[in-house]
Amino acid sequence: MAFFKGEVHSSALDMDTGINVIMPQDFERASVAAKDPARKVTGRCKVLYLLHGLTDGCGAWSRFTSIERYARERGIAVVMPEVQHSFYTDMKYGMKYFTYVAQELPSLMASMFQISTAREDSYIAGLSMGGYGALKCALTYPERYCAVAGFSSALDIRCRLSEGIWDDPQFSVELKGIFGDSAAQTDDLFYLAQCAAQQPQELRPRVYTACGTRDMLHGENLAFKEHMESLPFDYLYEEWDGDHEWSFWDTAVQRALSFFFDEARQA
Repeated sequence: MAFFKGEVHSSALDMDTGINVIMPQDFERASVAAKDPARKVTGRCKVLYLLHGLTDGCGAWSRFTSIERYARERGIAVVMPEVQHSFYTDMKYGMKYFTYVAQELPSLMASMFQISTAREDSYIAGLSMGGYGALKCALTYPERYCAVAGFSSALDIRCRLSEGIWDDPQFSVELKGIFGDSAAQTDDLFYLAQCAAQQPQELRPRVYTACGTRDMLHGENLAFKEHMESLPFDYLYEEWDGDHEWSFWDTAVQRALSFFFDEARQA
């Protein structure tokens, strides 16, 4: 695999921003295709946009998990952008990180690497804040992503803002800079899921969520699970013993990749 670490200039942010990219080389893609003839080697790679959490950056997934090895086994590219504390949102008082990740980034990556922008080749996932961001991208633009995964995700933003459910009072102030006094419908994953559910079946992304049973976000993940199961999605929720920690997310991303790519899981 090739690993690129650097900066790109974003028009949406009007600044340079960090990014890490994992790209399979031709012989690695050919090796995957040889093992599974159904996976033809096309001109451009399938891609997973992999989003970091609140206290991490674009290097966290490659530092704390074996994502490069998992990508090699699948013959896929992995794009890991930097978004600071933005919650992957066009901020009320700040920059347009949602526009950057959901709209600008795929085109930017396709212009620089052999990465596909086709819906059937595009996947997105993330942990905690990044799980929120991944689901927000896929449920807002279901025509752009064929599948999405969120791990230990912060899912009920409207409730957390209205009830002030945050351990750090300073962070509550920071969130007002991101969302304002209350989250808009376009920031509400429950509302976005209802909207995406109205799309034709072929345009509804497949959805995977997972959360540890000891995780502080376990309750809202169960609430989101109940909501998703009431809607016509191809949806899978899994939980097992775990906390808000990398050992859980390293396992979760492997399970998500199985959900995305294994034929038996897609049947």
